[in-house]
Amino acid sequence: MKKVGLGIIGLGYVGKIHLRHSLKLPNVNLVAVSDLSKKALNEAKNAGVKKTFTSYEQLLKESNIDAVIIALPTHLHLQCAIQAAEAKK
Repeated sequence: MKKVGLGIIGLGYVGKIHLRHSLKLPNVNLVAVSDLSKKALNEAKNAGVKKTFTSYEQLLKESNIDAVIIALPTHLHLQCAIQAAEAKK
């Protein structure tokens, strides 16, 4: 079975939970994460994530990402979800 290429947008409290669990899923390849916090991005790198971005628009350009988890504050979901759908994620 092909692994799903995953991206996580937002590494706040909920995003970090998704990060931890995604790294344990056998059929998931966590390709990249995005967040404005350099500290959160460094923590993700230390956990094994190879690509980190400060802009989710950059993450959405990654061709090996099939799907994304949007872990942003609720009021930011709509625009991000539209852009993710337009990027076929």
